[in-house]
Amino acid sequence: MHAPHRRMARLAAWTATPLLVVATCLLATGPAGARAATTWTPEPPTWDMVTESNVPVTMSDGTVLRANVGIPVPKGSGASAPVAGLQFPVLVEQTPYRKDGGLATVDSYFVQRGYAFVVVDVRGTGSSQGSWQSFYGPEQTDGPQIVRWAAHQSWANGKAGLLGSSYLAINQLLTMEQPDAPSEVKAIFPVVPMSDGYRDVTYHGGNLDGAFILPWLGLVTSLGAPPGTQTTDGNPNDLVDGVSVAAQHAASITQFQVPVTVDSTTGGQRAYDGPFSEAISPIWRIKRVKVPTFVIGGEFDIFQRGEPLLYNALDVPAKRLILGPWIHLEGASASTLPADGIPDLHTLQLQWFDQYLRGSTPARTRRRASSSTS
Repeated sequence: MHAPHRRMARLAAWTATPLLVVATCLLATGPAGARAATTWTPEPPTWDMVTESNVPVTMSDGTVLRANVGIPVPKGSGASAPVAGLQFPVLVEQTPYRKDGGLATVDSYFVQRGYAFVVVDVRGTGSSQGSWQSFYGPEQTDGPQIVRWAAHQSWANGKAGLLGSSYLAINQLLTMEQPDAPSEVKAIFPVVPMSDGYRDVTYHGGNLDGAFILPWLGLVTSLGAPPGTQTTDGNPNDLVDGVSVAAQHAASITQFQVPVTVDSTTGGQRAYDGPFSEAISPIWRIKRVKVPTFVIGGEFDIFQRGEPLLYNALDVPAKRLILGPWIHLEGASASTLPADGIPDLHTLQLQWFDQYLRGSTPARTRRRASSSTS
């Protein structure tokens, strides 16, 4: 068989094999040594949702970030605002892709099942003030502040989980690696996260990955260029803020995107594995993460090298890893699930957060015989 045909045969053989689950079972609820796996059915949607858009979240340096929030209200109540006295665990996403643009929005699936949901435009993107620096500097220190803000709103019960894919997965790890990592976070669920910024993104195999990094920088820059959506809410102050935000985003192109690109491609400091790359790479401080962590990865993902490394290095009360036959965008949604006894991504996430934010999984779980060992 010619070499190209052998490669295709190996690829076909892999895609025909079951998903690799590096876990004794998806959620271990039995005693050590028991041979059991978990069959679990998510509860039906039992709540309606009210939304709040472009809610200001002020950071310690005065920079105002903007969040969209979904809050459960009793089904059929017709409520148009959060109901006083009702508090919920909260799920948080941090995105550079515009919270109003479709790549990361309030997910009604979780709200309808009793979770508040917060999506924040990271500093210098979308409707948020400041300059974007792609995981670097203030963006990392913003993470714990965002979580604490969300977890202590009147509609929140003080418990939080972090979720999201790709950039939103990386931010989960960086947030929990901060010296002031929020104790409110009880579990995280990073999907296709980067491990090492130098090896996984910028310099694959020692060569500048221009096929990815330059278009990606262009994507984030273009999404951040239009004025934030607060400009159209009819409030004159928000109109001024939205125009000001757009000007800040435009200025950041010459402060971050252009100099980083030039430096990386001309042999400057960022062309080497040094302090900048280490600062944005979760693998260097992954031992600081102390909460249950569920990692989803792809065998053909741009981050394939790093996802198993992150899993192996995690020292947490519980951890799981699923590697599927996916490229990056497929992995972001775990596109072929359910398959091989593994449920879809929403179900996995809900089960994970129900156990660690609500402690309710064992009471709602049925067990079946399995060859897995817990």
